[in-house]
Amino acid sequence: MAGPLLATIPPRSFAAGLLSGRLPAGTTAIVLCACTFAAAPAVADDWSDCLSANTDKVISGCSATIDAGSRAPVELARAYVRRGQIYQQRAMLDLAIADFTKALERDANSTDALASRAAALRLKNQFDDALRDLDRAISIDPTKAFAYLVRGTVWAMRREWTRAQSDYDKAIALQADNSAAYVSRGNVFAQTGELDRAIGDFDRAIAAAPTYADAFFGRGDAYRKKGELDRAISDYSRAVALNPKRANFYGARGDAFNAKGDLDRAIADYDRVLAITPNDARAQERKRAVLAAQAEIARSGGPSGTAVAIAPTAPAVSPPPTPPPLAPPPLAAPPVAAPPPAPAPATRRSAAPPSDRPPAEKPQVQTLITQAVELIKQRKFDEAIVMLDQAITLDPREGVSLALRATGLRRLRRRSQAPPQ
Repeated sequence: MAGPLLATIPPRSFAAGLLSGRLPAGTTAIVLCACTFAAAPAVADDWSDCLSANTDKVISGCSATIDAGSRAPVELARAYVRRGQIYQQRAMLDLAIADFTKALERDANSTDALASRAAALRLKNQFDDALRDLDRAISIDPTKAFAYLVRGTVWAMRREWTRAQSDYDKAIALQADNSAAYVSRGNVFAQTGELDRAIGDFDRAIAAAPTYADAFFGRGDAYRKKGELDRAISDYSRAVALNPKRANFYGARGDAFNAKGDLDRAIADYDRVLAITPNDARAQERKRAVLAAQAEIARSGGPSGTAVAIAPTAPAVSPPPTPPPLAPPPLAAPPVAAPPPAPAPATRRSAAPPSDRPPAEKPQVQTLITQAVELIKQRKFDEAIVMLDQAITLDPREGVSLALRATGLRRLRRRSQAPPQ
């Protein structure tokens, strides 16, 4: 019963659960049915509620079944696992782990209890304990795709990409339509620079689950790494439409708008990030740098619509180095995503922490910025970049310098790609 259901979970589905530990409305019923429980006949109302797809009834039904103690040990183990999954979905991790452990006391070979406990341990960053449970689950049932998927995610969180890919390969071999496994493997390919393979996996995930927001988000990141900003923005917009509560979706789209020079939309998306997560330092800094650079160009007499790009075309994709927690199998992020904090992309100069100071308060830095603005207006981008490098060396936390330098690089790139006159 577990096979096909895992791949049909709607947005924030299986892999999203792996990276965030949260489920949106509409996914819980499928998630709860994804385990390998063989649903018994509804002999008693409590037992029926415990096994039902109605999550509002699961805890009360399973609790009553457990308290009665009249079921066989294997069935009581199922009740503990079912209740534990709801606890985990509600971020009550200690209660969830306690229930999974009690399930194993009644059925030591319950692969569902082992995999569920491993997912909860992963949420607490207890990777070694999670791996022990997953290794044991796989040794008991080598055909359990979910266990490979969770173990692959643990390896990914450790940035052990080869091991992660190997486990995702096994999950896909066992369950060819598992959209979550494709998204997870696509994220690994994106991290290792195999962007076309990543896009292929995201395509497969979308084909299997067309309402899977994280698949669109992952594909958008891969397109942005390739510099295909229009395609990236289109995919980010699909992800936002499917799940408008994910701050990192808006942040990534804002970076793509920014890189494209569409400043108003970039700032609007950074504002959306801050509406969801007001203390997001990354969004605060990017918005501040865009506004400051825009103001600097206007002050120096540049056209008001001058584009400023501080966001590189190479984004950070899931799973990030510090991703969100896993969810239980049947899972309930970024992930990893928290919305997952986006690490500094490998292709850009590492930005220093945001500063509360007004931009360019050092006179020498201000002079260099002013000169660079004039050079950009004269299309002398190479010389402008040299000036801005000096400004950044003097004050690495100066967002205006970083933003203007990105503008110069982007325009220089466009000029080099333009056909000869």
